[in-house]
Amino acid sequence: MKDDSEVTSVRIEVQGAAAAEADRYAGELEAALQGHSPRVKITRTSDRHDTMDFGATLVLVLGSATVIEIAKGIRAYLQKRPEATLKIGGLTFKGASKDAAAIADALLKR
Repeated sequence: MKDDSEVTSVRIEVQGAAAAEADRYAGELEAALQGHSPRVKITRTSDRHDTMDFGATLVLVLGSATVIEIAKGIRAYLQKRPEATLKIGGLTFKGASKDAAAIADALLKR
């Protein structure tokens, strides 16, 4: 088993969609990432306090060994949902992104 001792927190924001759609995309992404790496802890947050949705922002707490698994999960999600736009750190990934390496870098640099 890989060493997961180095823990990091990463914020992923669903962007470019209406609030209800972004909330749905965040839920889909959360389920997809849990399927790729059940060891990651995911919390959904809302940046809007005037709605009752779960939020379109995911906060991941993951170990260093799970970064590549999560990057692959994000890549798979974006290929499934080409209309989705995700912001990870300072980088924005639009649907059908095939660059898991850039996604992993964004996760590591948060």
